[in-house]
Amino acid sequence: MTGSFSLAPPLWEPIIRRDLEIDLGRAGDVTTDSLIPEDVNTTAEVVARAAGRIAGLEIAGAAFTMLDRRVDVRFHSHDGDDAGSGMVLASVSGPARSVLTAERTA
Repeated sequence: MTGSFSLAPPLWEPIIRRDLEIDLGRAGDVTTDSLIPEDVNTTAEVVARAAGRIAGLEIAGAAFTMLDRRVDVRFHSHDGDDAGSGMVLASVSGPARSVLTAERTA
């Protein structure tokens, strides 16, 4: 098969929303909120742990922006691309609390 295939957001947005709700529970991210000042911004990278084919990168990026619209996700690769171990797939920047809180779900 050639070309790209993308799942429509209505198919995956409820799953991400539910997973964020499960992860945060009623208390939120207590550790991050306790340790990271509210006004701190950060930049992080999504990195491939092993060589393989990329899948679900757009959906992973959406976990950050669904939690906080101030988070900016920049993709350096796309679903279907091959990735080498250690390859940077995306950069995420914005409020540190939001980036840290969404990373588990992403």
